[in-house]
Amino acid sequence: MPYLFAVFGFVFLVVFVENSVLFNSSKWTIFKSSFKSGYEYSNVMKVTETPLCSNALFRRYYRNHHAFPPPGDWVIRDDNVSEIFPVLKPEICSFSWNGLPPTVLRKCFKQHGIRSMLMLGDSQGVRYSWGMMAILNRTFPECKIIKIEDTGGKKAADFRYFSDGDRKLLSRMKPDERNCVMCVSYQVICTNKHSRKGLFRFEFIGMHHLSETVMQVDLGDKDQDGIPIMSSFQEFIFRYHLQRPHQPDLIVVPPPVNHAKFQTVHKPRGFLDQIRGMKSLIDTWMPDDTRVVWLPGMAEHESARGKNKYVNKTWGGKLASEIVLDLNKILYEEMEPEFVGDAGKHFGFLDLFKATVGHGDWSVDGVHMKPFWYELAMSYVMETFCAE
Repeated sequence: MPYLFAVFGFVFLVVFVENSVLFNSSKWTIFKSSFKSGYEYSNVMKVTETPLCSNALFRRYYRNHHAFPPPGDWVIRDDNVSEIFPVLKPEICSFSWNGLPPTVLRKCFKQHGIRSMLMLGDSQGVRYSWGMMAILNRTFPECKIIKIEDTGGKKAADFRYFSDGDRKLLSRMKPDERNCVMCVSYQVICTNKHSRKGLFRFEFIGMHHLSETVMQVDLGDKDQDGIPIMSSFQEFIFRYHLQRPHQPDLIVVPPPVNHAKFQTVHKPRGFLDQIRGMKSLIDTWMPDDTRVVWLPGMAEHESARGKNKYVNKTWGGKLASEIVLDLNKILYEEMEPEFVGDAGKHFGFLDLFKATVGHGDWSVDGVHMKPFWYELAMSYVMETFCAE
């Protein structure tokens, strides 16, 4: 019998934006999120027999086992209310909370100096960001979207979002297709209700690969007006966009493995090169104290694809999940030297492929999971980070 889960609904209201710098309310609509969670946090796992999950503990695991730590098992917890929730019980550690309480996360951000957070990715990444926003909406009195891409439903980046009113920059941007309708970037400011002072800044930037040319800045053969030549979207993001207004203290990267699998046959080294390129950009242009969490890809589920054209489709003789496993291995092996370093800025996480394999009933289309998964996953990511 399938497990019964609560409906963790993120409510996205389509609204008109009035008096917006980016949008004319008579023409454009955007998603304004309530990012409402369907569950309350609980500390039923406060007493544990294993150490708490932390980056330090994961670091020791990497050194000994050279792989992402196993996620263990999911168990069903009945809170004596109408909902039943899954709880992850890793093999090597435990989580204290099933959903971080606001006081815990606020204390963590203050302790670690986290005032700004960035998440990157494709349609999986944006869902992880919605999960994080559900957490932030519990953590801060008020969180508001202050800026969002208007793609018009097209597979293209919104240059107005990234040019930020700079007409010279806008005129020099060269477009290319971004093969991801859901890759919509947005910015959020969390504040006190009675103060305009921002307490926390959050941004999601949509990208369907770790290196792509959906946007280039072409100035001919030299830099102009203080704007450098930038040959990729990612170079633009880290070298230029994230320098204004300030750089993120924490970056979470769920690599877009669902898109990368399409390249594996023709460009077997493509994903490896993209990881190296992304890491190089982060290390070059982000401050030394910026911390980066890399999330391995999740399993895909053929049983949940319905009549989708990708049911049992193979690439080079391999099903999608087999390729995701290969890509996760590439990610781990390339990043292990960073993951094991005591003073490193790059961190890994639990094996999310193993955490989702066999749970086709949680999948909505064979690729994406139900909303509760993303919120729970980000809750565990943040608890692990805060335990450092």
